[in-house]
Amino acid sequence: EGISWEGGVLSFVAKRQKLLFRLDLAKGTYRVESTNRGRLAGGGTFGAGPDQLVRKEDYLYFTEDGGGNPGVYVTDGSDYYTLLEARASRYRGDETTGLAFSPDGRCLYVCLQEIGYLFEITRDDGLAFPGNRTVSSLRWHTAKE
Repeated sequence: EGISWEGGVLSFVAKRQKLLFRLDLAKGTYRVESTNRGRLAGGGTFGAGPDQLVRKEDYLYFTEDGGGNPGVYVTDGSDYYTLLEARASRYRGDETTGLAFSPDGRCLYVCLQEIGYLFEITRDDGLAFPGNRTVSSLRWHTAKE
């Protein structure tokens, strides 16, 4: 399911194997990395299968297919971070879907499939995602009960 193309790099996932593949078609090179990360830098967890991918500049945003805490995660190619995570018990085992950005990049849209919620997320500073900050400065947040 998860596939993204931008800047000459094709990225796709193998959910069951919990792997992310990045193919640089211009250079004829590729990387394979495990997404079975457990606890992530800055907080949050990722242990289920990676799903939908959206590349935006140097960042790859992805969702979690099922698992304990559905959410949106991001990697800069070296570390993985939690952008948001639904930790309330009513979301447990749900699937994050529909990851998209508004044309100006200021709104991130994401759905929780089983419960049927659509979220529009903006940054407090009003900048576009990923903005002019490094991804390591993102703080993880959780949905409240």
